[in-house]
Amino acid sequence: LGEAHPKAKYRAKVKLHGTNCAVQVREDGIHCQSRTGMLTPQSDLKGFAKWAHSHDKAFSSLSKNLTIFGEWCGPGVE
Repeated sequence: LGEAHPKAKYRAKVKLHGTNCAVQVREDGIHCQSRTGMLTPQSDLKGFAKWAHSHDKAFSSLSKNLTIFGEWCGPGVE
């Protein structure tokens, strides 16, 4: 008691209007998903799966059994 609380500084961030997607890195390759289902370059969501598969080598170099989630945004997404 009586000790000062640490001070925190906050910065505003720009809200991105996109769509939530993920890349699963598995033993058999990469797999893409949206919030509600699996994606392929043939059954895509705003070009995410096509982009992810075009970077297959980078994703496949990561640890297996890993899922990377993020916001897919940019022109034409939202």
